[in-house]
Amino acid sequence: MAVLGWYPMLQNEQIDFATVKWEFQAEYQVKYWKRLSNVHVVRFRSCSLSESLPAWPRGVEPEWFTDWRKSRDNWYRKPWNMEGWPPVR
Repeated sequence: MAVLGWYPMLQNEQIDFATVKWEFQAEYQVKYWKRLSNVHVVRFRSCSLSESLPAWPRGVEPEWFTDWRKSRDNWYRKPWNMEGWPPVR
């Protein structure tokens, strides 16, 4: 949800909200053999931002946004750095 909310700033594109389709899938195949359970799949069309809608160019965006973007990009790649990893059962 956060990614959709910040999509214009992340991708320099505007979401066409009339085209948003949201599905829940109990089992979702990713990368050939791997399957994930309980996945929300969102599809939509987008278009380039008009001049009236601002987007931060890389290097000009606020530091808090840069930190959020980097942590969002890395959360699934480095779970061992997360507090509570591995989960205790």
